[in-house]
Amino acid sequence: MEDTLSQCEQNEDVYNCPHSEDAGARCVNPDSDVRLVDGPGRCQGRVELLHQEQWSTVCKAGWNLRAAKVVCRQLGCGRALLTHRCCNKMTQGQGPIWMRQVSCFGQEVNLQDCPLRPLENNCTHDEDTWVECEDPFQLRLVGGDNPCAGRLEVLHKGTWGSVCDDSWGEEEDQVVCKQLGCGKPLSLSFKAQKSYRPGAGHIWLDDVVCSGKEKSLESCQHRLWGYHDCTHKEDVAVMCSVSNAAEFISLMKTTDVHKEKMQVFHTQGSTIKIEEKEKMEKEEEEKENQEEEEKEEEEKKEENNNNRRRKT
Repeated sequence: MEDTLSQCEQNEDVYNCPHSEDAGARCVNPDSDVRLVDGPGRCQGRVELLHQEQWSTVCKAGWNLRAAKVVCRQLGCGRALLTHRCCNKMTQGQGPIWMRQVSCFGQEVNLQDCPLRPLENNCTHDEDTWVECEDPFQLRLVGGDNPCAGRLEVLHKGTWGSVCDDSWGEEEDQVVCKQLGCGKPLSLSFKAQKSYRPGAGHIWLDDVVCSGKEKSLESCQHRLWGYHDCTHKEDVAVMCSVSNAAEFISLMKTTDVHKEKMQVFHTQGSTIKIEEKEKMEKEEEEKENQEEEEKEEEEKKEENNNNRRRKT
């Protein structure tokens, strides 16, 4: 039995089908009893838990970033970025509410492995929980003057590789710029495209076709990973605008930065100094942990005060 679709027999490059015959599939993970819904992707959204064969929303009471880390890990997403109370009337849940308060340590494999206790107050859907995790599908632009310009690379099986320019056009540029948080795509002349040094490793994607509305390149049509008829002379290059300095700094946090150096870039006449990536991530994590500890301390004080009032 095959483990991946690439192991199946196929007639590569031979087909006589219109797109009305495109195949589709809907997958269900029988081991997953948690999901994120109504978000821009599978790694962002409102938390729902499968309980007694029903999907229920989770109340924000007692919820913290440690619980969000467990959800992100359980879904196979990246690290937890944030969690907060959601949603507006259009996106909040409509079904049952899971009446348990979750107190995770952050190392659990499954959300239901966390210590649970009954909620002392009745939650409404105004207190539904929202979680955002890093998307494991990553891409970057390399070899340019800033993170919004360069040769396109995507991460697959832990290795960065190029994308072939067959079928590539403006719609695909739009999706890349959007996913990276850059501005609008800018036209590149043939000479400018070839000015970026070609890759030397894997060519991961070919025949990528987007509508331009996708939020991630992962949602676009493409051939199977690693299947192509290209050389690195056909590597895709993309240039996007950068709207402001603050956005530029945010972008730098998500791109590779030399570990022992400070990089200086220029955008819109301003010089921006970017500290090395690991230091920034460590500071962010320390800040998140401190905020979480302060919040938990406040919740404990409030709970103790409520218990004293009940006794009196």
